[in-house]
Amino acid sequence: IADCDLDQVADYSTSYAISDAMTLWEIPCASFASSGSSVFATALNDNPDFFAMLIVTSPPGLGENDRFDLLNARVYPETATITSYSLDTGGDCGTFESHQLRAVEGEAIELFLREYRDKPNCDGVESDPENFPLVYSVR
Repeated sequence: IADCDLDQVADYSTSYAISDAMTLWEIPCASFASSGSSVFATALNDNPDFFAMLIVTSPPGLGENDRFDLLNARVYPETATITSYSLDTGGDCGTFESHQLRAVEGEAIELFLREYRDKPNCDGVESDPENFPLVYSVR
């Protein structure tokens, strides 16, 4: 996984039940001074050797590449949502993303980008990343 330094991975992963047949795994990738990155995989409960890495799609029209990792990810099992954020070193600018887990053909799960927020200009005014200016939202 290009976005994940497996030599720096923690010795643990966290699992979340998606259904009776499938589990979501959060695998820590790297830790930084004030944040950490994770990748996500789904595995069939009756065949855990069969797993699929989830791809994080970029917002349409921004010209960014898709990737595998999310920074400062938080999983909300009750809504099948994963959020993530990244902040500049000052903490007053950065990005926020919200992704929905959804079933697709072939007993697979994908991450569907629901919302992307970006505050590119650091102005010394801190706010929660969830309140950064909205750039993309699914209607």
